[in-house]
Amino acid sequence: MLQFPLHLAVLTSRPEDTTEGQPDSLLQRHRTDIWCIVESLFIHDGPFLVVRLVVMTYYKVINQMLAFFAIKNLLVVSLQVYRLLVIYQDYRSSV
Repeated sequence: MLQFPLHLAVLTSRPEDTTEGQPDSLLQRHRTDIWCIVESLFIHDGPFLVVRLVVMTYYKVINQMLAFFAIKNLLVVSLQVYRLLVIYQDYRSSV
């Protein structure tokens, strides 16, 4: 139940006091995206992937459903890490 109060896809916009000469920091520019990625990695798909991999390797329980969801979680985690790297590269190229 921890995943529902932390959903940050919709935030209320508030006027920010920024000066024209200063560039935005990485967290100011992509605050919502970074929080959504971190939430996905550490609350949603990351722990499920770890549990499924432990069950498959340590307890030697392998079935189609477990393998399917482990692959799905692995894909989501890898895509979220890729998304985080793209955000960082975009920020580095603009600064």
